[in-house]
Amino acid sequence: AAAGLDRGSMEGGPLRFARPPVRAARALRGGISRSPSTVSTLELSAELDRRYDGTASFFFTVPAGRDGSRYDCTYSFADTCTFRGARTTVADVARTLAHEGFDVGLHGSYYSAIRPGMLAAERAALARHTGIVATTTRQHFLHWSIRETPQLQHAAGFVADSTLGFNRAIGFRASTTLPFRHFDVAADRALELLEVPLAIEDSALLGKIGAAGDLERAQELERALVDEVVEVGGALTLLWHPDKLLRPDWRALYEWVLEYVAERNGWLTSLAGLERWWIARERQVLGS
Repeated sequence: AAAGLDRGSMEGGPLRFARPPVRAARALRGGISRSPSTVSTLELSAELDRRYDGTASFFFTVPAGRDGSRYDCTYSFADTCTFRGARTTVADVARTLAHEGFDVGLHGSYYSAIRPGMLAAERAALARHTGIVATTTRQHFLHWSIRETPQLQHAAGFVADSTLGFNRAIGFRASTTLPFRHFDVAADRALELLEVPLAIEDSALLGKIGAAGDLERAQELERALVDEVVEVGGALTLLWHPDKLLRPDWRALYEWVLEYVAERNGWLTSLAGLERWWIARERQVLGS
């Protein structure tokens, strides 16, 4: 996952480009060690981000156990895999990415979006296994409830989310290209939780139920959204699954949009990076 603004000044209506979130891996029954191709695409994803002087958010899941859903991922942090030519564990992969400046967040399990306590437990488990205290999140399958999920994320200690979006279409589900703070209607207060709406998911462009269906049409749709965001100085959040980079057309589309955003002087950053910038902007505007 990533987000950003113009590499120059904080003034002048810059483009803020977001690709937050990326899901870390989806393993087979035996865990991530049975899916080395997925881990290799984590390497590729990080390499591409660095090629364009950017960073991103990688969201890892925590096994939900008996409270889980058939939609949840099945790998654990102790599973072994090959990463950059060496045998290691999923936990070490997460630590390596974090050490290199990438944002490592929590990919909340399916039911954690609506069941109290699950997100907090999963965040604590991620910290216990990796030493990483995640501050960002995105819900698995974009499972999300306006009445429940933001409050649960806030209660779990997250400061930024990027779940609010479409997985069968592209566009601005929140009718804005800018991040915003959620509001707890019942408590009549704004939450200290920044929502960075999701604009484009890879499967919504090239998947079986996607909006485009072919590479050329997908590029046209992405170009239109990037141009629209440039005009208003907003944020464009992308979700690209690492395993999809194994497909030539999906990888070509991802590389194309990174190149096009670079041409438009966009800032490729993580969800955590955008949240930090947003806090600084609030303080600057409010004088606090």
